[in-house]
Amino acid sequence: MLNSFNPPNTGRSALLDALALYVATAVRTPISPLASLDPNSAAGRDVERGRILFTEANCAACHGGGGWASSRRDYAPPPDPSEIVGGQLKRFLRLVGTFDAAAPNELRANGAPAAGGDGFVPPSLLGGHGLGPFLHNGSAQTLADVLQNATHRSAGTGGVDHLADPNDRARLARFLESIDASTVPLPRTGLLSAQSATTQPVAASDREAPAGGAGLELAVLGPNPSRARAAIRFRIPRAEHVELAIFDLQGRKLVTLVRGFQAAGTQTVSWDGRAADGSRLSAGIYLARLRTSEGSPVVRIVRGL
Repeated sequence: MLNSFNPPNTGRSALLDALALYVATAVRTPISPLASLDPNSAAGRDVERGRILFTEANCAACHGGGGWASSRRDYAPPPDPSEIVGGQLKRFLRLVGTFDAAAPNELRANGAPAAGGDGFVPPSLLGGHGLGPFLHNGSAQTLADVLQNATHRSAGTGGVDHLADPNDRARLARFLESIDASTVPLPRTGLLSAQSATTQPVAASDREAPAGGAGLELAVLGPNPSRARAAIRFRIPRAEHVELAIFDLQGRKLVTLVRGFQAAGTQTVSWDGRAADGSRLSAGIYLARLRTSEGSPVVRIVRGL
């Protein structure tokens, strides 16, 4: 079976290799009952507010990109030996405040010291509504329990806690419960320091605003999917520095459409379906993300054949 550290395991058993391929490619994650909610319903609005909170807390630093996790293998095995520290690929690990070396259930079966002091690999969020209990030790029974840990919920912002309000945590939990294979992933972002993280959470009035109301907005105008240029409209409630960029589903930035100081109000930008190097992108699903101090909304753009 394929192993990140010992590739020769592959080929020892054709049946086990076939089983590994089946598990990796054919087993679906659970379908969320929240995925088909009417976005204009009260529950649908809670899910959308949770998405805003997800971007505000920079959860996409660990749970963004394809597969809703930053831990997707990005190398052909075996890894560079210089990256292996204590038998672990340390660059994939995140310290999230869930490890207690003295806890009895952290001890390994062979009596060796517990692993976890360097952090844990962020898991995928796909189908999380049906896959509890959570965390490496099963200590969180629900996704709401996961968000009780302040270190964990502020890991993407260098310790700046945007989720101190229990109502916000409940909304974020609803968004997490809605994620399944039909949910377009948010682009992966970088970890922020406390100095660079925004210290002004999205105003409650903006979180409550329905589509088309005052506040931060991002939308695709016209048919979607379409083979023509995509018209992207955004609105910011105050003048500030913003960035509007296009990403693929793996979280790779393809082209930046707007970067710099923009006046408050509504603007429309056209995207011709090309990457930054001028190459025309193939038909498929792309993501437009607007980064502002008020949040980072994302919309899906579908390019037809």
